[in-house]
Amino acid sequence: AAGLAQVLDDGTNAYLYGRDRIAQEDTNGMLYFIPDALGSVRKLVDANGDVVNAASYSPYGETSGMAETSYGFTGEWTDAMGLVNLRTRYYAPGDGRFVSRDTWKGDYNNPLSLNKWGYVEGNPITRIDPSGRTSLISLVKFNSGDINNPNDPNAPQWDYREKAAANRAVFDVASAYAEAYNLEMFRRDRAKCGPELYLLTTSHKLSPYEAFLRIHGGSMTFWRLGRTSQSYYSNSNANYWGMSAGKQDIYVFSNATTDKIATRPRFFVHEIGHSFEKAIHANSGFWIRSEMQAGTEYWDKAMYWRSPGYGGFAGGFLDWQFSKDEGPYDTKGTEDYDDDTDGRGEIFADMFIGWVYNQWEDSLLGYPRSDFMDHHMPIWIADAIGE
Repeated sequence: AAGLAQVLDDGTNAYLYGRDRIAQEDTNGMLYFIPDALGSVRKLVDANGDVVNAASYSPYGETSGMAETSYGFTGEWTDAMGLVNLRTRYYAPGDGRFVSRDTWKGDYNNPLSLNKWGYVEGNPITRIDPSGRTSLISLVKFNSGDINNPNDPNAPQWDYREKAAANRAVFDVASAYAEAYNLEMFRRDRAKCGPELYLLTTSHKLSPYEAFLRIHGGSMTFWRLGRTSQSYYSNSNANYWGMSAGKQDIYVFSNATTDKIATRPRFFVHEIGHSFEKAIHANSGFWIRSEMQAGTEYWDKAMYWRSPGYGGFAGGFLDWQFSKDEGPYDTKGTEDYDDDTDGRGEIFADMFIGWVYNQWEDSLLGYPRSDFMDHHMPIWIADAIGE
């Protein structure tokens, strides 16, 4: 929702925002929004997590249920007539079209964009239009099974709380990407133009949505596998909750039960960190871990004296760290990406969490981790996105 007008108070409810709309409050207390992959409000829950109201939607947004809030389809304001306020225009879910013409002439290379009344180019399953002017693909998709066996009937279905945690993680990461890119491009433009001429230039600026898509090349798909990690790796010691299957795909194994991941969006951020490294490698052939040099103490996961957990992070295992027992690079690891004794990839994924939320341990190990990420991440992001 960054850069778009938002309602703070409508006379009945006041709305709480973080990086997105979180909750509404009236005289009866606070209710929290639980969205789906498109941002549509699926449930309202109270402070105890109990569902107060729920809604379902047709593909084009006709709504059943949810009388407790004015926010519904794609997370946008809906008036008493059922029209969705998309800022520059109103959208009528019952008709599947806007009630006024688009002022944009469209792109002749994309014939569907020439329809001045049409909604999201006829694809409401994966696209949204928060501005009323531009069709956007959803940043998050959910599937059961894996890439080679999609819609596996034996795979567990996604719980709405798990989806909410994954959506939150993607939005937090996308916001961090955009902030880093915009700041880095400000620095580069200023360096080219000088402080006086810079004010006359048009600065580079991307929304979180644009930054995420340009880094990963598309939306992120989370796959719910019907197999444990031990079965997937044919290794009884491989007790993992998830893995990155590429720059746009993340697997969540069946041993990662709802009670483990639904309240831990930072687990999903950790896995997105792995996908970020793969996106950078796919774009440039460069492995981030090559910057994490051997013999440097704070890359070494084998800090047994730091038990529980490893030093420099804002919290311990299953809080701000989601890896453990990787081999210390300075004694066993190699620069071979597939060498599982090289713990640098896992270290980076945990540091990715710290960078997204700017939270670190206040210690001699926290400072260099923070400095490393603050220095390198804007450069890697800007180089990956380009000008």
